[in-house]
Amino acid sequence: LRHMGYNHVFEVNFGAPSVDEHDANTRATMWRKMKEWLRLGAIRADDVRLATDLTAPGAHLNRKNQLVIESKESMVKRGAASPDDGDALALTWALPVRVGQRAARWLQQSAAWTG
Repeated sequence: LRHMGYNHVFEVNFGAPSVDEHDANTRATMWRKMKEWLRLGAIRADDVRLATDLTAPGAHLNRKNQLVIESKESMVKRGAASPDDGDALALTWALPVRVGQRAARWLQQSAAWTG
């Protein structure tokens, strides 16, 4: 992307240590945050492709009681497809995003509308 002229590009290493002690790596942190967001009814119920991706990887807690999302290699071994759309959506939570003043005003207004 940088070679294409995009300046605001950040590499995300899914296997890097997590900034949250409850997660084994960055991928687990992103998927956990995405799960919290999805509980709000954030995707359409009829989006079968995304639903399939989001339910494909298994998860467990390691010896440090940290969340571990099943690796793509492990998924391939058991015959499951790579959750590319799920990982793409999870990237939304890779880095914090600052909300500008205009967006903050909009969020306040929309919260007032919904009561």
